[in-house]
Amino acid sequence: MRRQERRNQLQQIRKNKRQEASEKKRALGGCGAPPFLTAVIAVDASADPKTLLDSIKSCDPEAVVTHSALGHCHISLPRFKKRFSFVVPQPGDLYAALDAAKVSDTVLLLYSLPNGYDDMGNDTICALLAQGLPSSVHVVQGLDDLPVKQRSDAKKQLMKVIHARFPDSKVHAVGKEEEGILLLRHIAEQKKRGVFYRDARPHLLAEEMEFCPSEKEEFLGTLKLSGYIRGKTLSVNSLLHLPGYGNFQMSQMDSASDPHPLVAKARQDKESKDVAVEQEKVLERADPGRQQSLQTEIVPDAMDGEQTWPTPEELAEATAAAEETQVKKVVKKVPKGTSSYQACWIVDEEDADDSEEDDDEEEPEGFEAMDDDDSDAASTVAGETDTVSVAEEDRENYDEKLDLEEEKATLVKFKEERMDEMFPDEVDTPMDAPARTRFARYRGLKSFHSSPWDPKENLPYDYARVIQFENFTRAKKKDPRGRK
Repeated sequence: MRRQERRNQLQQIRKNKRQEASEKKRALGGCGAPPFLTAVIAVDASADPKTLLDSIKSCDPEAVVTHSALGHCHISLPRFKKRFSFVVPQPGDLYAALDAAKVSDTVLLLYSLPNGYDDMGNDTICALLAQGLPSSVHVVQGLDDLPVKQRSDAKKQLMKVIHARFPDSKVHAVGKEEEGILLLRHIAEQKKRGVFYRDARPHLLAEEMEFCPSEKEEFLGTLKLSGYIRGKTLSVNSLLHLPGYGNFQMSQMDSASDPHPLVAKARQDKESKDVAVEQEKVLERADPGRQQSLQTEIVPDAMDGEQTWPTPEELAEATAAAEETQVKKVVKKVPKGTSSYQACWIVDEEDADDSEEDDDEEEPEGFEAMDDDDSDAASTVAGETDTVSVAEEDRENYDEKLDLEEEKATLVKFKEERMDEMFPDEVDTPMDAPARTRFARYRGLKSFHSSPWDPKENLPYDYARVIQFENFTRAKKKDPRGRK
């Protein structure tokens, strides 16, 4: 890139930044834009916010002063073509001050001489800085009550205290009309400091509030809020958070006439008589298909808490393998009335033939007649026989003199005498329970190094409530609000 091209590029970037800053300035306070919202917070018990507001209201004869249903003060100055809104939280209420600072464009800290602020005010300032403080304005009361010679020293002493936390800040005193005008001009023209958690979201300070109970259910209903929307664009399909109450879905958004317009006092009186009030207009209705759900976390399944439990497929394979290894049953011909227990002791014909062959090889010739008699007796019984299913015995490993208790004791003694320090993780299969039942919570690995291992195994139970993103970076780019 050539030098001239680089210069043109830098010049264009500079121009775009100036235009963006100018648009941000026009987005507040002017006609068709929300007024400058200022929170007046007293940091000393002797400071009086009501006296300060009275001085600001009377600073300009052409100023139009109105009040909302919830007590917010609105001042319109046709001279500056700007509008201002003032909200005063209850003095001494820390949480009310923090909530007011969250939605305000400017925080006005009201000091009082000679101390500046007390212990409660110090805690309030620390909490505001920790939460995120927007643009601030510092006003002192009681300066006109001091002698003229002491005013300069008292103001310098207060400035030292303020500069410890707010360097390069100016201290204003509102005792005259000119000082009130300068204060409003400073609020309108000072650079607005953004707060990241507020600038990324739309927010609204309620001017009016009405609750319409539902006819079907007793404790449910519709809450109607009216006010100026600030920040990002608000969608009716998104959720609305009420501090202290939680998240709620919206049904629709309406546009109403501005209750605090930027007009001169005489013109306002004329319009209030001649012009009818504009009717409300529906801007957007909620779409059930696109509306955001109230479910913020996954409800975990209590039965699915053990992540190493075998899958249903593995249990089915183990059951099929167990059925294949079960003792096979054979059908025998036995005399009628013989029980299954008695049938186990009756020798089958095939077994009898095998035993007769063995006897022929071992017995002498004198026993042949006796064998013939036995065969004849067997043939006479064969006419009255029945079939019974009995378990097939494993005669090769059968030992009628086997003592199971003695074998168990010998096995335990052998385990105690064995040296197993080199393999402490080895466990023998129990004798009184199947291995698939004993080791159901364990998993076998062909190779400890190369076998796949789930990194999310054995996580805490509450982790199951967290919603997972398949690709968080892609989801963040798709979000039109650009939340951080």
